[in-house]
Amino acid sequence: MTFRHIPLLFVLAGCGGGGSTLKGTVTVEGGSAANVPVAVYGPVSTVALTGDNGAFAANNLPDGAYLVRAIVRGAVVEELSAPVQLSGGKQNVEPVLAFKQKPAPGKLTGRVTVENGSAANVTVFFHGPQSGAATTMADGSFTSSELVDGAYVVHAVVRGAEVEDATASTRLASGRQEGDVTLAFRLPATSQVSGRVVFTDGSDASNLTVVLGGSTFLGARTGAMGAFSFTGVPAGAATVSVEVADTREGRVSLGVAVSGAMVDVGELRLTPVARVGGTVTAGGMPVGGALVRVAGTGAAATTNAAGRFDFVGLGVGDSTFTAELGAQTGTAMARLTRGANADVMVTLTAAPPPPTGTITGVVGFGSPQSPTLITVAAEGTMATARPGPNGAFSLQAPVGTWDITATAPHHPKLLLGRVQVTDGRTTSLPGQVLSFYEPIFDNQATITGLTPLAGVAGQPWVAVQVSDVLRTRNLLVNARTKEIRMLAYGGLSTVVFSPNARYVAYSLANQLFTYEIPTGQTRAWGATNGAFVQFSTDESVMFVLRSWLERITLSSAQVARFPPMTTGTLSVHTNDRILVRDNMTNDVTLVEPTTATALFTNVAGLFTTPTVMALTGCTPPSASCSLRVVAPAGRTSSLVAGFFPSALSVLASSPPDYPLVTFGTTSMMIRASDGTVFPLPANSQNFTFNQLGTRMAFTTTVPSTTREDVVPPPATPNLVVSTSNSQFQYFTPTRLVGFESTTRRMLEVRSGVTTFDADVDGNPPVIAPALAAWRATSTMKWKVIVGDEPAIEVDVPSSTAPGFLANRAGLPVTEFGVIGFEGSSSYLIDGRTNTVRRQLGGPLVTAFRNRNTEFFSGSWSGNEVVMNAETGQLIDFRDPRLANTTSLSAPDNRLQLGSLGGTLWLGVL
Repeated sequence: MTFRHIPLLFVLAGCGGGGSTLKGTVTVEGGSAANVPVAVYGPVSTVALTGDNGAFAANNLPDGAYLVRAIVRGAVVEELSAPVQLSGGKQNVEPVLAFKQKPAPGKLTGRVTVENGSAANVTVFFHGPQSGAATTMADGSFTSSELVDGAYVVHAVVRGAEVEDATASTRLASGRQEGDVTLAFRLPATSQVSGRVVFTDGSDASNLTVVLGGSTFLGARTGAMGAFSFTGVPAGAATVSVEVADTREGRVSLGVAVSGAMVDVGELRLTPVARVGGTVTAGGMPVGGALVRVAGTGAAATTNAAGRFDFVGLGVGDSTFTAELGAQTGTAMARLTRGANADVMVTLTAAPPPPTGTITGVVGFGSPQSPTLITVAAEGTMATARPGPNGAFSLQAPVGTWDITATAPHHPKLLLGRVQVTDGRTTSLPGQVLSFYEPIFDNQATITGLTPLAGVAGQPWVAVQVSDVLRTRNLLVNARTKEIRMLAYGGLSTVVFSPNARYVAYSLANQLFTYEIPTGQTRAWGATNGAFVQFSTDESVMFVLRSWLERITLSSAQVARFPPMTTGTLSVHTNDRILVRDNMTNDVTLVEPTTATALFTNVAGLFTTPTVMALTGCTPPSASCSLRVVAPAGRTSSLVAGFFPSALSVLASSPPDYPLVTFGTTSMMIRASDGTVFPLPANSQNFTFNQLGTRMAFTTTVPSTTREDVVPPPATPNLVVSTSNSQFQYFTPTRLVGFESTTRRMLEVRSGVTTFDADVDGNPPVIAPALAAWRATSTMKWKVIVGDEPAIEVDVPSSTAPGFLANRAGLPVTEFGVIGFEGSSSYLIDGRTNTVRRQLGGPLVTAFRNRNTEFFSGSWSGNEVVMNAETGQLIDFRDPRLANTTSLSAPDNRLQLGSLGGTLWLGVL
């Protein structure tokens, strides 16, 4: 034990006695209290030393107030003092200065282990009587010294571990640690991810930067043959991308689900493009206003006043540049490479009409169309020709080497051959068939299967899966530009496009990715069950079902979560409105791109037609419920007067603002904005509405009537006719057509006015949206009506008339319809001209619209064909060379896919 020196100025009492003695005791728990100096301050100051038992005494002190103080170094509290009063030779209290010796310092040790990773340089924190931190050594061990006794909590964090925070408890007693401390972590197993960057022209793809993103961020440089590799990549969703200037794509990005020791992402394919300029001169002077073309392409430019022209985005390889200004022409050749190229110099010369040669051949279609629809041309010249009815053509072309091509409506350009034209000579080309298809992608291995995946209405992008014996590629194909993007390798699920095709989401090996088409960027979003992915209308938000409904803001990656799906259900109202029902509470939340609104409570039944309705507060045993209604775009509900059974149903085809509900024999319409009820007659059924939702028709069984009126109907709806077994259909917003089976007459309603046509025989009529056909008793010929047009008579003997129609996009009235007779012939009804055109080749069985044109598709000689309703042109999808042909349809696109060896072929309407 050590004692601090106490400096004192002593005033000693005289030796002659008469003074008092001040006594006290010093105790030291855990140590010796002997020889502790005790300072005494008062009228007289002195120092006394404690004996072996810690007692001390100061003698010969005059009366007065005193303070005794002792210091014990190493004690928990090192300095203690106490007041004492001496009076009449007596002290008022005998002080005890009690110290507690600090225990000897202890040492806290332990180890951090990291499976599949390094445990070095991990920060370990401890908390207890003292707090601090230590850093692990290379072997994961750590030590912290000079700690007092007590209980300690030790924890460390290893980012990326399966459990990132580990904690342990221990105790120091008498400087010794009780028990070992081990903090164990496990990093996911890592993989080596490799692949290749490939230029489609086979040029050098080395020394390019490839980036891997996801839970980790890595970079690599391509080596020989464009190969790259990343090591130590954790399992899960990742993206691999490369960005290269002077390529058509600019950036290529792939999503990859990392698992296993080795992962091959395949090829990142880039299409090189060239930049080139030049000057057109004549007589050594620049020529402005000259038209410069690149042979075999649609690229053209006009020179400026300095004779200058420029092209960007040209394909690499040998190119021919032609220039013309009036009678002056010129030609130059150049071999283009990726990026900037040396200037091309074109010199114009005035010359007499150029010598020509003749190219002959035969070209036709695979279908019974006239070859006269075909145009044969020498690319890069003005020379064209049309084949005759037998397909033979004769083309006069200038002397030179030219690509001879054939084109026709809805058929891609066909290269008939490259011809060296010689003055006055004739060159014959072999006969060819103009195919609906053209090659667009080299798969590098024989294609064994094609699977259309997804598309989106009104947009040209579609996703298609291409399989061979080695791998499965998933491609994005632009139906208008024929551009190809590599989306991913492997089997995909949940392929979903955003409404305007900015994004496509897909699930690969239970990992969710998005690919942004304008930028080529792929983002990884972690694991998903693949059950539900949806984009908002403005494409700013992606809704994803995991164990929760997640609303992901794509620009910021901000995630909001809503009731757990293990106890809840989803109802998709629109792209921007999702109803989440918590089955534990029966409450319903409306989730939108930026808000979430509590919509209903205690829900027994939920209906998500354009109007949202809920049965709430149901009371057993009769299950009498309150009915609440929310307008199609609303966020607050209105209470519908009355009580409703839980067996209530809502007609899905109801007008958005006036849902129609039924229960038992009761039917009513409800105004969505305020819950007002519009009762309908009892026993109403067979409800139908016009395309605008402004008029309705229905039947009643008691009495047997057909009724038609406005929406919502008045208290007494317009009575059309007393009848039974009627079938009817709205053809236009104001025209209802129906047939009575018992009276054999056609009824027609226009804006509430009813007329009849009794010239109907007993054969069943055909009635479908905007098309009807029946046989007249008077002539035994079929009559047909399309849309808002008058009836057209079709002179064919038949006992049946199956039929269908195509709806004109954006308009309530159809212009064309098709009726199939006799099982082998089809008749096109042209409502524009009130004419009937017979179409050969078998029955046409479906209808669709491709941008601004109506088409009907069916079969001809066992092969699928389509017919242009406006021109009558028949387009044959056959090409005997192709295998694995398949189709993908959307309201704005019709694609046919096929393969020839390792090449993918595409046909687009």
